[in-house]
Amino acid sequence: KKKRRKGYKKKNGHRQSFSQIIVENIIASGTKKSAVKKDETTDKAQKVVEAVSEEVKVSKSKTSKKADDLKLIEGIGPKAAEVLVAAGLDTFEKLAKSSVSHLKEILDVSDAKVQHLDPGTWAQQAQLAADGNFDELKKLQDELNGGKAV
Repeated sequence: KKKRRKGYKKKNGHRQSFSQIIVENIIASGTKKSAVKKDETTDKAQKVVEAVSEEVKVSKSKTSKKADDLKLIEGIGPKAAEVLVAAGLDTFEKLAKSSVSHLKEILDVSDAKVQHLDPGTWAQQAQLAADGNFDELKKLQDELNGGKAV
């Protein structure tokens, strides 16, 4: 018997061979199957989108500013900010003028998981930010817990 020198042809570890998959064709149409069912949430979402688009048309007639960073408001994260901007609330002024029930309705009909958020203090925080009172905003946010009044 020949002695193995310095691990010649020695295997360590798992010895299962890997399987290879050959991709022959990729369809580049990019179309997805559409949902056949239509439920009341899509109708409700459509109504909200129409109402918001009317508000956006009215607000575009005024001088529109650059969009504000809504994440400065405590309780609004990246996903909630995305939903609000898509609904046309992209500045602190617009957010300050909107009612709590309107904000809650926007959050409820969105596809993102933001229905649990409480927009109770968002208008007050947005008003302070719109006025440029960031010191008062910081003081208010220190009193809040996750955007909710304690």
